[in-house]
Amino acid sequence: MFIIGLTGGVASGKTTATNYFLNKGIEIIDADEISRSLQIKGAEGYRKIIDKFGRKILNDDESINRKILRELAFNDATNKKWLENLMHPMIQKEVLTRLENVQSNWCVYSAPLWSAKHKFNRTLVIDAPEHIQLLRISERDGSTEEIARNIVSETPGIKPKALGEQITKQLSVTIAETDGEKLLKETEKSKDPKGGVIKDEEGIE
Repeated sequence: MFIIGLTGGVASGKTTATNYFLNKGIEIIDADEISRSLQIKGAEGYRKIIDKFGRKILNDDESINRKILRELAFNDATNKKWLENLMHPMIQKEVLTRLENVQSNWCVYSAPLWSAKHKFNRTLVIDAPEHIQLLRISERDGSTEEIARNIVSETPGIKPKALGEQITKQLSVTIAETDGEKLLKETEKSKDPKGGVIKDEEGIE
């Protein structure tokens, strides 16, 4: 299975990139989406989070209030570590299950953070200026600037320089057509293990 590893900091524009490939018929395995699915009412993550923090973190419809959960995590390192220890093994298990069931010729694995053991045929890094990240987090979650800055500092993602010997190239992407189509054609044609950097400077989400 040829896998593109797609990463980037929080609110950097990863969804823009994955949606582009999804619209082209490429299957997406999104760690953030899996995490959310494991926290819906009745799911294992949901039950354990309620047991830990109580019903005070629920919305009126009994869904988890993600703003409150983020604040609990990013204001307390102990809470953050507990959530990571809870969610990461469940996410990893679901990722492996989905990889086994991919139907497209290749797929994209999207996650904000990777460990050293993750190896991909091609790596794309989505990057955005910090002020764009802060704006997106505040608009998305209603977070204060302080909380937004904590989130950005605690989840920096993988920067281009961290790719080491992998080939990287700067792309001015509104990932819509020009560079997105180029990436798609290159991947379909060569399947060579290359890397790429997508620099989102226009606040596209």
